[in-house]
Amino acid sequence: KIAEWMRDAGMTTSVDEAGNVHGRVQGSDPRAKVLLIGSHLDTVRDAGKYDGALGVIVGIAAVKALVLEAAASGVPLTRPVAVVAFCDEEGVRFSSTFLGSRAVVGAIPEKVFAARDAEGKTFLDALRDGGFQGTR
Repeated sequence: KIAEWMRDAGMTTSVDEAGNVHGRVQGSDPRAKVLLIGSHLDTVRDAGKYDGALGVIVGIAAVKALVLEAAASGVPLTRPVAVVAFCDEEGVRFSSTFLGSRAVVGAIPEKVFAARDAEGKTFLDALRDGGFQGTR
């Protein structure tokens, strides 16, 4: 559903090999740095109704507003804007925090892929079960 909402906001979407969902709108200046907005989709027990997910939804809404304003005014966005919905940032399932964001920057230690959840499934097995190869 997140990728669908991103596309509805005018973004192109992709899902990386760790399961993070990316959305992006291009800017008019190809040399401009990307403005990155992001949060995580997972939560922890008793963390609050909108822990993490609100940041993703608000980021998508902000990009949609920027795209609509650019279209209405005829003034394009100068820089690209991206929204990332990070997977497994809280570390609840595999007892290792920031898995999604570490995957984006290529900083997941090899030992994390062997970490097991309460049912004995490794992080790498869980990724592959979801159709992902796993970012190393």
